[in-house]
Amino acid sequence: MKSSKSPVWSKLVFLAILSVAAFLRFYKLESRMVFIGDQGRDFLAAKEMIVTGQVPLLGIASSISRFRQGPVNVWLTAWVFKWFGFDPVNVGLLAASSGLVAVGLVYIVGRWWLTEGAALVASLMLATSPLAVLTSQMPFYGAYIPLVSLAYFGALIRGLQAKKPNWFWPAFWWGVLFQFELATLPLVVLIPLVFYLRREKLGWLTAVKAGLGLVVGLGPQIIYLFSQPFSWGDSLVAWFFYRLVALFTSGGEDGFSSERLGGVTASIVEQGSKFFGGNLFVSILVLLLLGSGLIAFWQKRHELIKHYKPMVVIGLGITVLLTAFYWHGALLEAYFPALFVPIVWWLGWTWFQLPKLVKKPLAVGLTGLAVYQAIFFFTSGGLTEAATSRTLSVVHVPRLGEQRLIVGLVEAKVADKGVRLRSYGPGSEFASNMDNYRFLLGQRGITESEKGREVWFLRGAQAQEVFLVDSTSYFFDGVTVAIPLDAYRNSVDSQFGR
Repeated sequence: MKSSKSPVWSKLVFLAILSVAAFLRFYKLESRMVFIGDQGRDFLAAKEMIVTGQVPLLGIASSISRFRQGPVNVWLTAWVFKWFGFDPVNVGLLAASSGLVAVGLVYIVGRWWLTEGAALVASLMLATSPLAVLTSQMPFYGAYIPLVSLAYFGALIRGLQAKKPNWFWPAFWWGVLFQFELATLPLVVLIPLVFYLRREKLGWLTAVKAGLGLVVGLGPQIIYLFSQPFSWGDSLVAWFFYRLVALFTSGGEDGFSSERLGGVTASIVEQGSKFFGGNLFVSILVLLLLGSGLIAFWQKRHELIKHYKPMVVIGLGITVLLTAFYWHGALLEAYFPALFVPIVWWLGWTWFQLPKLVKKPLAVGLTGLAVYQAIFFFTSGGLTEAATSRTLSVVHVPRLGEQRLIVGLVEAKVADKGVRLRSYGPGSEFASNMDNYRFLLGQRGITESEKGREVWFLRGAQAQEVFLVDSTSYFFDGVTVAIPLDAYRNSVDSQFGR
C-alpha cells in the first residue's frame, strides 16, 4: 500500500485530468445527451413513481426478454425529478457526475496499490475515452456501472488484503451492480475466488455477512420474487445453467462455433475501438500494450497471488467478463461499461511494469492518445457522424436538444388536438421505441389520443430519425422537405432488402 500523500506535480496533473473529464461530460450536455426510447420508458416510470407514490421493484426488460433489469435507475431518476423537476437534463447531470466521480476514484483508489504515475494513466484514459464520455452523457443504466463496478472491485481488493475483511461489502456491491446490468452476473464468482486465495476456512459469521450483503444488494428483486408465483424453469439460475450446458452440447445458436467466436471477437474489437477513439491503428497499439501487461502478469503470477496483489482481482475480473461475453455469444454496448475500470487499471499497471527507458516516451504517447480521444469525441459529436448534408444519406441520431426542437414543431402543428404516435423502420417493433418522445411531448401537455393528429417517426439505415406530421412533409436535421410517406417507406424497405 502506498503513502497517502501525493506530490505536488501529481495533484496538479490530477486536477487537470478532472477538469478535462468535467469539460467533456458537461459541455453543451443538452445538445450532446443521448435520449432513446428505453430511457424514455424509465423516465415515464419515474414520473409515475412520483405521481402515484408506487415504487417499482423491476426496471426495463433486458436483452433476454423474459428477464428485467433492477429498478435502481428508475429510483435515481425519480429522486432527481422530485427535487429538481422533470427536465431530462437534470438526470443527465447526475449521470455525468457519476462518470466524473469514477474518473476521480480511479486515481484515488488506484494510487493505494499502483504508483502515482500508473494511477494517473488509468484516470487519464477513463477521463478521455470517447465511449466512457458518451456513456456518462446517457442517463441510463450504463452511466452508473463504472462507479459501482469500481466500488465492487475496491471491496474485493479490500477483502483480499485486509486482516479481517468484511465480506458484506463485496456481496452488497455485486448486488447493486447486478441491479444495473444482468450481464454482470458472472462477476459474482470473484467473491468465492478471492476468498479461496486467502486460504481461509468459511466460518458461519463470514457466510452470514456475505449472505446479508447479497440480500440487501438484491433487495428489490428478492421482494419481487416473493410477491410472485415462482418457477425454477423461468428463473435466471435455470437459464444460466441451460446456456452453460448448451454451449458444449448444442449445435445451434447457443452452442460453441467458429461463427460465434468470430462474432464476439469482432464485437470486442469494435467496442474496444470506440473506447480508444475509433481509430484502428491506435486500438492495435493499445491492444499490444494490454498484451504486454498480460505477459507481465503471467510471469509474476505466483508473486502476485502469494502477496495478495490487487492485480489478481483485476486480472480475474477482466477474464471472467471476456469469458462471459463468449459464453453469452454477444457483446452489446450496454455490457461494456463493466470493463471500463478494470481495463484502465490494467493499462496503468502495465505502464508501471515497463522499463524506465520506455515509460517516459510511452507516457507522452498515452497523453497524446488522451488528447486525440478528447478531440475525436468533441469534434465528432459523440461517436456519430456530424450532419454535413441535407440528404437521406447522412448518418444522424438526434440528441436531446434536437428532439426538443422536433417536439416543438409537433406542438406547433397539432396545437391542443393531441397526437397519434406512429413509427416505421428498424426498432419500431419494440414497445418502448417512442417513449422518449412520449415523455417530451407530455412535458408540453400533449397527450396521445386516437382522435389526435397522426405523427410519424421514420427510421432507416441512413436517416436515423425523420419526423412526419402528414403524408407530404417530414422533418430532418432542421429542414422540412416534401416527400410522400409511401416513397420513404419504400426507401427504408430497399435498404433492408425487404
